[in-house]
Amino acid sequence: MSNIYQHIGQQMKMRRIAGKNNSGRLITQSELAQACNVTFQQIQKYEKGNNKIPIDKLLKVAKYLNTPVLDFIPAAEYTAVEQYTQEQLNESQQ
Repeated sequence: MSNIYQHIGQQMKMRRIAGKNNSGRLITQSELAQACNVTFQQIQKYEKGNNKIPIDKLLKVAKYLNTPVLDFIPAAEYTAVEQYTQEQLNESQQ
Protein backbone atom coordinates (compact mmCIF):
# COMPACT_ATOMS: atom_id res chain seq x y z
CA MET A 1 0.00 0.00 0.00
CA SER A 2 1.15 3.53 -0.74
CA ASN A 3 2.86 5.61 1.92
CA ILE A 4 0.11 8.22 1.66
CA TYR A 5 -2.47 5.75 3.00
CA GLN A 6 -0.14 4.71 5.81
CA HIS A 7 0.31 8.38 6.68
CA ILE A 8 -3.44 9.03 6.60
CA GLY A 9 -3.99 5.98 8.81
CA GLN A 10 -1.38 7.12 11.31
CA GLN A 11 -2.96 10.56 11.45
CA MET A 12 -6.41 9.02 11.95
CA LYS A 13 -5.20 6.88 14.84
CA MET A 14 -3.23 9.71 16.45
CA ARG A 15 -6.20 12.09 16.30
CA ARG A 16 -8.69 9.41 17.41
CA ILE A 17 -6.58 8.57 20.46
CA ALA A 18 -6.03 12.25 21.26
CA GLY A 19 -9.75 13.04 20.88
CA LYS A 20 -12.53 12.71 23.41
CA ASN A 21 -16.13 11.65 22.86
CA ASN A 22 -19.12 13.41 24.40
CA SER A 23 -18.57 11.50 27.65
CA GLY A 24 -14.99 12.68 27.92
CA ARG A 25 -13.59 9.21 27.14
CA LEU A 26 -11.16 8.28 24.40
CA ILE A 27 -12.78 7.72 21.01
CA THR A 28 -12.84 4.01 20.19
CA GLN A 29 -12.49 2.45 16.77
CA SER A 30 -16.09 1.26 17.17
CA GLU A 31 -17.38 4.79 17.77
CA LEU A 32 -15.49 6.12 14.77
CA ALA A 33 -16.70 3.19 12.68
CA GLN A 34 -20.31 3.86 13.60
CA ALA A 35 -19.93 7.54 12.64
CA CYS A 36 -18.51 6.47 9.25
CA ASN A 37 -20.95 3.60 8.62
CA VAL A 38 -18.19 0.98 8.48
CA THR A 39 -17.04 -1.80 10.78
CA PHE A 40 -14.40 -1.29 13.45
CA GLN A 41 -12.30 -3.80 11.50
CA GLN A 42 -12.39 -1.42 8.54
CA ILE A 43 -11.19 1.43 10.77
CA GLN A 44 -8.33 -0.85 11.88
CA LYS A 45 -7.41 -1.45 8.24
CA TYR A 46 -7.52 2.29 7.46
CA GLU A 47 -5.37 3.08 10.51
CA LYS A 48 -2.78 0.48 9.52
CA GLY A 49 -2.78 1.70 5.92
CA ASN A 50 -3.86 -1.75 4.70
CA ASN A 51 -6.91 -0.37 2.88
CA LYS A 52 -7.34 2.83 0.93
CA ILE A 53 -9.82 5.14 2.61
CA PRO A 54 -12.40 6.57 0.20
CA ILE A 55 -12.67 10.35 0.25
CA ASP A 56 -16.26 10.25 1.54
CA LYS A 57 -15.12 8.19 4.53
CA LEU A 58 -12.12 10.46 5.12
CA LEU A 59 -14.47 13.44 5.18
CA LYS A 60 -16.63 11.68 7.80
CA VAL A 61 -13.55 10.83 9.87
CA ALA A 62 -12.36 14.44 9.70
CA LYS A 63 -15.78 15.74 10.74
CA TYR A 64 -16.15 13.28 13.61
CA LEU A 65 -12.63 14.00 14.88
CA ASN A 66 -13.15 17.73 14.35
CA THR A 67 -10.01 17.92 12.23
CA PRO A 68 -9.52 19.69 8.88
CA VAL A 69 -9.33 17.01 6.19
CA LEU A 70 -6.05 18.36 4.85
CA ASP A 71 -4.43 17.63 8.22
CA PHE A 72 -4.50 13.96 7.20
CA ILE A 73 -2.54 14.59 3.99
CA PRO A 74 1.28 14.42 4.06
CA ALA A 75 2.99 17.79 3.64
CA ALA A 76 4.67 16.62 0.44
CA GLU A 77 1.25 15.91 -1.08
CA TYR A 78 -0.42 19.01 0.33
CA THR A 79 1.03 21.28 -2.35
CA ALA A 80 -0.37 19.03 -5.09
CA VAL A 81 -3.80 19.02 -3.42
CA GLU A 82 -3.69 22.78 -2.97
CA GLN A 83 -2.68 23.29 -6.62
CA TYR A 84 -5.44 20.97 -7.87
CA THR A 85 -8.01 22.76 -5.70
CA GLN A 86 -6.91 26.14 -7.03
CA GLU A 87 -7.13 24.88 -10.63
CA GLN A 88 -10.65 23.61 -9.96
CA LEU A 89 -11.66 26.96 -8.47
CA ASN A 90 -10.21 28.83 -11.45
CA GLU A 91 -12.09 26.59 -13.90
CA SER A 92 -15.38 27.05 -12.06
CA GLN A 93 -15.00 30.84 -12.14
CA GLN A 94 -14.55 30.95 -15.92
